[in-house]
Amino acid sequence: MTVAPGPVSGLKATPRGDGMLLSWTAPTEGIAGYRVSRWNPATSACEPLHTGLLPTTTESHVDQSAAPGSTYFYTFEALRADGSGGGGSGSGPAPSPLPGTS
Repeated sequence: MTVAPGPVSGLKATPRGDGMLLSWTAPTEGIAGYRVSRWNPATSACEPLHTGLLPTTTESHVDQSAAPGSTYFYTFEALRADGSGGGGSGSGPAPSPLPGTS
């Protein structure tokens, strides 16, 4: 039996001079890494902020493309090596967004 990764928790979006600091506490057992995405209203989709997966030792990421004074919505997912997950920033089939205003 395969156990789904636990949920990502303690999500925070903090504006900084170099962009939006995104931080979280996430499970490390049974996962290969994390994916952090931002909602793009132009494409009506969440788009990853990085290539590949962030390592399991990572608990923050800076969105350097976040413009001051803008509002963004982010999703966080804990994924297994095969790309499956369930350890997102919310419950249900799709992770719920974390709003951040820079």
